[in-house]
Amino acid sequence: MSKETPPTCPRCHGSGFRYVEGKEGVVKCECKNDNRADRVLRAAEIPRKYADCGLDNYITPPSNENPYLSLALIKATGFVDQYFTQATPKGLLFQGTPGLGKTHLAVGIIRKLIELKNVPCYFCNFAAELQKIRDSMSTSKTLVLPRLVYDSEVLILDDFGAQRWSSWVQDQMSNVLSYRYDNGRATLITTNLSDKPSEDRAAMRVAAMKRLGVMNSAGEVDTFAMARLEQVGIRFSAVRDEPETLEDQLGDRLRSRLYEMCDVVPMYGADYRKLKAEKSRDVRR
Repeated sequence: MSKETPPTCPRCHGSGFRYVEGKEGVVKCECKNDNRADRVLRAAEIPRKYADCGLDNYITPPSNENPYLSLALIKATGFVDQYFTQATPKGLLFQGTPGLGKTHLAVGIIRKLIELKNVPCYFCNFAAELQKIRDSMSTSKTLVLPRLVYDSEVLILDDFGAQRWSSWVQDQMSNVLSYRYDNGRATLITTNLSDKPSEDRAAMRVAAMKRLGVMNSAGEVDTFAMARLEQVGIRFSAVRDEPETLEDQLGDRLRSRLYEMCDVVPMYGADYRKLKAEKSRDVRR
């Protein structure tokens, strides 16, 4: 089956330029901008499974049942409303357990920005990009992060910190965040990592710090001793194979930078995907 041929513009007959009566030469035809939003949306590389995500179809329970999801939608909508009026827009860090629609909201934001003003945006699943880099290293090829991770006006870093990062990866992400922060480019981040370790994790950390003389019996921390140990690879915030908190994954310096450039949007509650499915069934009845 042959592909359908797109209709030819009646103003420029497909040339992209049209004559203006009474003036010499030609001007760029308006049809060049007709499909610009579609082109910008394709360039954003939103995964197919999020193709229908928008701010207008993010379903929340009543605010008295779960204020977190309602406030998250308000934050996302507010970001769009304020984006064009702020000289250096601050990003958002959607933080919470899986299945609450963090990625849905982030994608909804960039879709709306593209729809309103064709803002160049980019979706990056950082874990997937890291896997590409690891694969390239095993085949003796060179692969770097896409340039749009640095240059897009609004970037989504999805599933941020899902895997253990090497020191090299931490350096690369530090470069990305610092570059975007210094150039006033907004970043939207989704992460399942929290700011507080579990009670067991916290107890392990305290025990290790006391054992190595970094913390005394009164709970006071010797920051100089900690810094010396971290220089030789001993990090008290990462005693497990998998990161549990943002500090585990990023370290203090990068975590601090992240909070400078993003407002935290905490999201807690029941699985959002289940809620959405239940709402869809109610509509069909």
